[in-house]
Amino acid sequence: MLAEILTLQNSAPGSVDITKKIAALYLKAKSASRAVAAYRTLIRDDPADAEGYAGLAEAEILRGNYRLAQSAYGSALRRRPIEPSWEKRARLADRLAGLDPTLRRLASSERFKRSVEVLSLVETAVAACHPDGAIPGPAVAIGQVAAIGRRKVSRFDNE
Repeated sequence: MLAEILTLQNSAPGSVDITKKIAALYLKAKSASRAVAAYRTLIRDDPADAEGYAGLAEAEILRGNYRLAQSAYGSALRRRPIEPSWEKRARLADRLAGLDPTLRRLASSERFKRSVEVLSLVETAVAACHPDGAIPGPAVAIGQVAAIGRRKVSRFDNE
């Protein structure tokens, strides 16, 4: 798919419509870095392009840059305040940023709490996929680690 996108990109350099399509295709192909570059080009050429900021936000979520995604969604929503799907995705970016244990300058206890929260969410998601209770072995291990982590977090909170 990427080869076709690159061919399309070379067919009409500078075309805003083609660049918008290419950026969306990069997102669909999970090529986040290329999508970011394409959306930044669109924004540079038209700073009022709300869709460009929303696309950039999606690409940043795909790259795991949740703070940048928050910022891009904020820019999109300032340009087009009533866009329910963007508001929903902006809340997701906020939630992901709040869970990210890899942020710099986080205290070790906060990193640990966030990691345990992520494990707990994974445990819940896996359990929802197996309503019969037949949870695969690795998922059982995740649940056990999450339970241990929750006990340790409660000790942090009580100190």
